Amino acid sequence: AVQWEDLTMKLRLERARKQIFEENDRIRASMDSLAAPVMLADSEFNLLYLNDSMQELFRTLEADIRTDLPNFRADSLVGLNIDAFHQDSGHLRGLLRRLQAPHYGQIELGGHVFDIIISPIKKLDGTFVGYSVVWHEVTDELQLANDKAQIASENARLALVLDNITTTVILANTNYKIVYLNKAAKQIFTRLEPEIKKQLPDFSVGTLIGRPIVDF
Repeated sequence: AVQWEDLTMKLRLERARKQIFEENDRIRASMDSLAAPVMLADSEFNLLYLNDSMQELFRTLEADIRTDLPNFRADSLVGLNIDAFHQDSGHLRGLLRRLQAPHYGQIELGGHVFDIIISPIKKLDGTFVGYSVVWHEVTDELQLANDKAQIASENARLALVLDNITTTVILANTNYKIVYLNKAAKQIFTRLEPEIKKQLPDFSVGTLIGRPIVDF
């Protein structure tokens, strides 16, 4: 006797699985093409995926990160719990479980500082499935900002000193443009402005900053 088997359902399942695999491949390819380092974690905070940029970042900084996380290995992060990157895991878990919108934070590892954006991942029907974490290293930017702040603070202290001496002081940059006059200089130029205008009609004490010192 000939037996017939209805393969309709089996074929549908095969097509559905193939479609899912192809969709996953497209998503992975698009994530790996991103310049930004990105990691994905499930609802229990276990790492599922790191894109190429994330893996490259961790490989480059592995030795530095080990100063804070001795067991850190860039090639064995998938499956690791995201708690490993945070000293106060209880606080982190509480924050993530309440997360409804992207959370912006900062983390320091091995002397490197990163801005991170943690976002909840939901299916089209609103079902929560996990988290995405985008990393951006800001170590150099923060150092530059700190350096500028320190220079500004030192300049303010210097200006305070110079403003309290009676000697006339004018400072110019390497392009010979005036960048600073102390109080004594401003006072003497204000007093002599009418006389100076006879030789330099466009002279004005209020516009000296930025003018070439060779004008005088």
